[in-house]
Amino acid sequence: MIINKSNIVLDCAGNSITGPSNSTGYGIGIQQYNNTVVKNCVISGFQLGMYLNVSDNNTLANNTFSSNDYGIIIQSSSNNNLENNTATSNVNIGFYLYSASNNTFTNNTATINTHGFLLDVSSNNNTFTKNTANSNNQRGISIASSSNNNFINNTASSNIENGIIISTSSNNTFTDCTVDSNTLEGIKIADSSSLNTLIYHNNIYNNNGGIGFVQISASSAIEVSNGSEGNYWGYNCSGPLFTAGTDSNDTSINDSYPYSELNGWLFHGPGCPVIIVCAGATTNFTCGDAITESCNLTGDLSIPDSNCFTIGTDNIVLDCAGNSISGNDNQSTNGILMSGRTNVTVQNCSISDWGNGVALISSSAGNFI
Repeated sequence: MIINKSNIVLDCAGNSITGPSNSTGYGIGIQQYNNTVVKNCVISGFQLGMYLNVSDNNTLANNTFSSNDYGIIIQSSSNNNLENNTATSNVNIGFYLYSASNNTFTNNTATINTHGFLLDVSSNNNTFTKNTANSNNQRGISIASSSNNNFINNTASSNIENGIIISTSSNNTFTDCTVDSNTLEGIKIADSSSLNTLIYHNNIYNNNGGIGFVQISASSAIEVSNGSEGNYWGYNCSGPLFTAGTDSNDTSINDSYPYSELNGWLFHGPGCPVIIVCAGATTNFTCGDAITESCNLTGDLSIPDSNCFTIGTDNIVLDCAGNSISGNDNQSTNGILMSGRTNVTVQNCSISDWGNGVALISSSAGNFI
């Protein structure tokens, strides 16, 4: 099919466009037309499943490109939106951008191609969000001679070579991505011109090398964190969170601000989180515990959907030392619960956003709040 007019919609309604499987032609072509919509098509058996050339502001949604030489090629085209498309089992590349800039890719999947996504020859300023590049026969995501692209919350897993490879490209950014279980390096920076790739708040683990650097002459260690925000490398606080030469293939690579759990930046700062407790003489109590001896709170607590502290015995002091205990406005919860207790002191606390800040139930005289 050749789209021969701007401002039209092609809806395949889930039907298939099938070629001769001899690597010729394309299933759908748009050349020098704009503002079209192509959706719900299943395209297979062509050299190019779909081809956009010098075509802008088009929308491609819910299409499947399978068993072609190339799933889709976008050439010299900009401001196109690709959403919820799948490229699978194509001989070469699933999604191929060639001199294509300012396009948006959201929730697309590339699997069992030679390369999942390839940005080539000045494909700049594109945005990729929540895309998946898994189980491709070489690389999940490749960037060559292309700059200023932004990758947010994408996944590149279980690819036969690299999860992500970047060469002769500058100022690309990867955040909130998961890069795991790739046979070679998870992320490979292939030359010194690509060193200013920004890599932070990513889960990079179970790869042959967390980040690989080759062909680099550097006078000092290469820092892959963003100032004070690094990545998660698959380790918890029982040991080092990043080891140069183990999590990378070069001892001059460093992540000074690694995280201790998957998506750790959503919960706490880099490193091992500070565990807030109510510190007693023999026991440290955390939210949800019954406090059985006098203790002092070591920091602010924010707890969703449960009681924080239950007073578990008489004649003790809970001293928050000016710290806060915050809930999430669940009316069935209590910041501090005392039931049937006497001579208990609760002091110096800032308690907010609970059904009850402090609940005294069947508690006798002598408690001091």
